[in-house]
Amino acid sequence: MPANLPHIPIKASAKELDALRARLTSVDLKPGEMHVAATPTLISTVLGSCVSVCLYSPTTKIGAMCHCILPSRSEAHMQRDNPHCCVDSCVSNMLEELTRRHKVLPAKIKAKLFGGANLLPADAEADEEAATIGRRNVEAARRALREHDLPLVAECVGGEQGYKVFFNTENGEVLLRRVKNSRVDEHEIPSECRRKN
Repeated sequence: MPANLPHIPIKASAKELDALRARLTSVDLKPGEMHVAATPTLISTVLGSCVSVCLYSPTTKIGAMCHCILPSRSEAHMQRDNPHCCVDSCVSNMLEELTRRHKVLPAKIKAKLFGGANLLPADAEADEEAATIGRRNVEAARRALREHDLPLVAECVGGEQGYKVFFNTENGEVLLRRVKNSRVDEHEIPSECRRKN
């Protein structure tokens, strides 16, 4: 973890989440999706080795969140029009949505980063690429944020267990809950987001 980033506790209660769902619009992201909210919204997704970047403007209270599967477009079939599968292209698109469509000043945007767990069993005979996908997703996200001069103000990444992320665009707060099985089913991943064989 980069120095001086605050720790985000993984202890969101069901009562707390129910209260938020009762008064906010809810959006559940699937792998390869991104959502920008100009009104108070609770955006959620389940992460394993995938990562989510949350961008938020405290002054306009507009936020965006993604669920990225791979670090870069070179590792996915991008023959169609889904740039949200990969960290490098998705961060660029999120920033463009916020600055061009919603007129948010880049200097007013803060970033948070989540996911990138290693979910492979210790005795799994996996190739190096599969074994390091979580770490490489995190590195790609940090690199993309640096390239766009977006300050990373909080993160919860790595480890060997996934969790569900809840992003409240009303105030920029992120809540986390651990999940026992955070593997993404193959059928949920868009075909254009799957790794090249």
